[in-house]
Amino acid sequence: MNKAEKCAKEVLVQHKTSKPAIPVESIVKTYGIRVVLKPFDAEADFNDVSGMLYRTPADVVIGLNASHSVTRQRFSLAHELGHFLLHKGDVFVDAKVNFRNRLSAMGVDREEIEANAFAAELLMPAEMLSSDFYEIFKRDNSDAHTSLIQSLATRYEVSEMAMEFRLKNLGLLQIE
Repeated sequence: MNKAEKCAKEVLVQHKTSKPAIPVESIVKTYGIRVVLKPFDAEADFNDVSGMLYRTPADVVIGLNASHSVTRQRFSLAHELGHFLLHKGDVFVDAKVNFRNRLSAMGVDREEIEANAFAAELLMPAEMLSSDFYEIFKRDNSDAHTSLIQSLATRYEVSEMAMEFRLKNLGLLQIE
């Protein structure tokens, strides 16, 4: 387990969170962080920005792109909380928050990879998700991955794409 995943697990324990969907906005607010939801300016090339973290000694703000889906906003919020807890610095602006898999995790920016790993573990905790995966798999007795992914994505309030990547990263679905 890496430091980002360990930190996310500690947050879940601290907030006594034991079932999905994880109340990420409530968790963020316990840190005194203000959340601002606004459409980012397409004309200024900010339309692809998912979220940003801005902190000063007096204030911490996470800005989320109101133009993005609620599931994307939840992931971006968790991602920015990851930056807040794991990284020093005043401003993080995240354009196109990526859902990283094992191959892309070999990639470029360590802090982005860590923030993604934190967000994935916070919103889709490995132990909780594994248990739910097998429960639904047994109950439905089906090989229909699409149905399984949809059910879990709905339960965890994340996108189907994020759920699929998470299941693959946890080895619950095979990487194609």
